[in-house]
Amino acid sequence: MSPGKLILLTGTEQTRKALHGQLLELFNELISIESFSMDEGLPDTFAPGPILISSRDLKNEIEPYLSPDAEIIEAIRTINVEKLEKLLLMPKGSKVLVVSDTHETAAELIHQLIELGIQHVRFEPYKKENTAFDADLILSPGEMILAPSHSAVKLDIGVRLIGSPTIQELANRFELFSLNYILTERQMKHAVSQQRLLTEAKTSAMLAEKNLRLVVDQVSEGVIGVSASGIITAFNSVCELIFQLDREDVAGKSIHLSGLDEDVISYIAAGTEPFQLFSINGMEAAIYRNETNGIITATISRVSKASEINAAAAEWAKKGFTAKYTFDQIIGSHLSMLDTIGTAKKLALSELPVLIEGETGTGKELFAQAIHNGSGRRSGPFVAVNCSALSASLFESELFGYEAGAFTGAQKGGKKGLFEQANGGTLFLDEIGDISGDLQASLLRVLQEKEIRRVSGTQNIAVDVRIVAATNMNLREKMADGDFRADLFYRLNVFSIQIPPLRERKSDIPILAEEFLKRSGAVTRMDSKVMDTLMREEWEGNVRELKNSIDYMLAVSDGKTIQLHDFPGKTVKKQKKKEKEAAPLQLTLMDKQEFVFILETIRISNESGEPASRRIISEISKTGTHPLTAQQVRHRLDFLEKHSYVTKGRGRAGTKITLEGMDFLHSLKSHLGNH
Repeated sequence: MSPGKLILLTGTEQTRKALHGQLLELFNELISIESFSMDEGLPDTFAPGPILISSRDLKNEIEPYLSPDAEIIEAIRTINVEKLEKLLLMPKGSKVLVVSDTHETAAELIHQLIELGIQHVRFEPYKKENTAFDADLILSPGEMILAPSHSAVKLDIGVRLIGSPTIQELANRFELFSLNYILTERQMKHAVSQQRLLTEAKTSAMLAEKNLRLVVDQVSEGVIGVSASGIITAFNSVCELIFQLDREDVAGKSIHLSGLDEDVISYIAAGTEPFQLFSINGMEAAIYRNETNGIITATISRVSKASEINAAAAEWAKKGFTAKYTFDQIIGSHLSMLDTIGTAKKLALSELPVLIEGETGTGKELFAQAIHNGSGRRSGPFVAVNCSALSASLFESELFGYEAGAFTGAQKGGKKGLFEQANGGTLFLDEIGDISGDLQASLLRVLQEKEIRRVSGTQNIAVDVRIVAATNMNLREKMADGDFRADLFYRLNVFSIQIPPLRERKSDIPILAEEFLKRSGAVTRMDSKVMDTLMREEWEGNVRELKNSIDYMLAVSDGKTIQLHDFPGKTVKKQKKKEKEAAPLQLTLMDKQEFVFILETIRISNESGEPASRRIISEISKTGTHPLTAQQVRHRLDFLEKHSYVTKGRGRAGTKITLEGMDFLHSLKSHLGNH
């Protein structure tokens, strides 16, 4: 007996694939299933048999394609509650934009979410024509590609699957009565499992909210949190005293309807200054405002407290406990570098430790400072220590401090250690792989207990410090060899970033060189042959070695142009050896993609009789995925000419690709095709 036939029709390809897979898993070979989506296009005719449509509003769209007597079954679909935890953790009153393939299916999803008991947030179905909106969370059932560009948090709960009532209906329609018992049992297990997951998620959300309230209540300053849509999500007990308002009357309301003073509301909602002074119920106070991705945190301190903070900041600056660099000052346009910067920006927002891994000279401290300045601790101290520069005994006294008389030559009255001096801020432990086993144990204890004990001290001192560590070693290998504690490694490696070496992002060399020349203040240009040599160098010392080389060349050049003979001696010697060995070109993936684009543009221009100037190549590049400045194009054309892949002519002659260049282009395309 041949299996019955079922036609599945959906709105999107993604929904079709998900539902088709579910039906195959359930009915195996008992039903023959064909599926189509409106996005991919429908056939002119359908095989005879019932037609299962993914939603009610799809019916009107498909009617022109169906015969009048077609049997249509409307699918009842369910939500996978496993993916709802982020929604449940949203603060009360948060605005959630629900995006689906149609406004009607979005409204249906909202109804199901409310039926599940999720009523602490405000849902709104997305309409494509609605270009002005606020949202704290954008939620979609597998159709996030339809969502508008917005800074709100995004939650994809996956395609809603076909519910048990529809599965049962299909089993009866195809007379698969032997499956009824199995399906009923599966339905009951699924219902129990879903309810358990939902209960656990709600409990987790309630505990998280309770813990958050406990944390903000323990802070000595007032704390107000405001969501992207203007809803007050946090209002601690200190704020209740300062503003003489009950938390329950404020939390969950729009800040504009909160009962706070109008000037306070105006500053918190849209202020541009980092802090502002106010008189609140007869008390002079400073409000510090921070906004990240539309979410606002305001901290309220008495003026005396604010002056203490400013005095402390001045003292930190005097001691050098400040971070100068931000993410905007990290130079690099290579994809690997942009990915690393993007990851570091996200990690900066956390309070957990970060481990930065990278070779010598890649800029680990630069990233550490940027992480500090991108965090909520930016107004606190940034204390850096090079672990490899201190002996074991000195390191312990520097890190943890010491009491009076701890050892001969000890400072009178004792001394605060770096942990205490970094309190409220960030402690950067550079070259962490060099510390001894005893110090590893001491450091682990501090990370676990969040308190230190000075050398010769008898009391524990609580410290509030975020650890950012860095290493140029392979700590995993050291851990395997027993030279680095596994428990400390996993404490430090909660979050990690790997900074790519310069040889893997050589397309960044021209912009780095240009920046170093600019910072020097010298009006000096660089000969194209020098740039070619820079591009071929391996840079074992990475960005630091590149900068040192440019500083050297600036010092020995004639002050107008840096020539090849200005290179440091060892670099020229190394370069001549490379040329003698005729080593193959070492190009990164981005280098190859850029050279393919340039050579293809020249080839097409040559074939059409048009000139191929660097200005034209630069303009065309801005419409693609690898935009290049005219200066960058010039450097790459110089490189191609040096290797006889192009010839450069003046005026209308433009640049022409050579036979060697055609071979090089085909070779590059072949390599890229294998990636």
